Amino acid sequence: MNVKTGIAFIGLLICFNTFASNFSYKAPIGTLQKGWNKINLTDEILQESNADLSDIRILAIEENKDTLEAIYQIQGYQNKEKKIIQNVSIINRSTKDNRNFVTFKSKKGVTLNYLKLDIKGSDFDLKVKLEGSQNKRDWYTLLDKYRISRLSVPNKPNAGYIFSELYFDNSEYQYYRISYPYTDKLLIYAVDAVEYKKPKQKEVPVEILSRTTSQDKSKNETHIHLKLKHKLALNQIELKAKQFFDYFRQVEVYGFSTIKTQKGNHFMTKEFKLGSGFISSLQK
Repeated sequence: MNVKTGIAFIGLLICFNTFASNFSYKAPIGTLQKGWNKINLTDEILQESNADLSDIRILAIEENKDTLEAIYQIQGYQNKEKKIIQNVSIINRSTKDNRNFVTFKSKKGVTLNYLKLDIKGSDFDLKVKLEGSQNKRDWYTLLDKYRISRLSVPNKPNAGYIFSELYFDNSEYQYYRISYPYTDKLLIYAVDAVEYKKPKQKEVPVEILSRTTSQDKSKNETHIHLKLKHKLALNQIELKAKQFFDYFRQVEVYGFSTIKTQKGNHFMTKEFKLGSGFISSLQK
């Protein structure tokens, strides 16, 4: 197919036999090349489209003036972290001055900024210290009084919480050691080491028209409703909480769109689950 130009049509209750006649919005997208083409959806297009973008159609005009509907796929903004897994091995466990020490070795010249501890034993709430060294004699502090914790719920293995991840600035030590107050009920039996490379964040300013909060005591839930001035294309939301005490909360995020039906001025609200996760006072 020799394609010269394309037009994006957006509307409700589209009849493709008549193509453009039933579309409520049209946007030219310029000259297309053979194969796949990248088309950025502008704010104007987003404001006119459904929340799930299900009403977008792309019509291509061939050299002979025939009009065809083009297939497309929608991809969000890619903002993935690059994770480089590094091999480390525990070389020593010891106790001194009423503290437990775990020493492990990394390859020379390898950059690390994240550790995940696999810990056997009962629930814990510890403040650990992380140090680095090139010779196992001179140790330099990377983290101090860094809190890790695990809380189990009896008979509910999936309802508990564990945070045993250590985040720190890039370092290239060959030896690392973790220390914590003495206990014989825990054992750090493995350490996963990673170098994370975070991409640049594309931050979007959000203008909030209204915010309401409600409680569902029967489900022990808090609902926060935000009404934005405009539709926004988002793939990540960061929540910040004022910390007055330790907390761990599961979070679900939903989007809502209001669609006008065929029957006069009646509207229907459609709900979309966008994602889920948790927030915790331990994770900064």
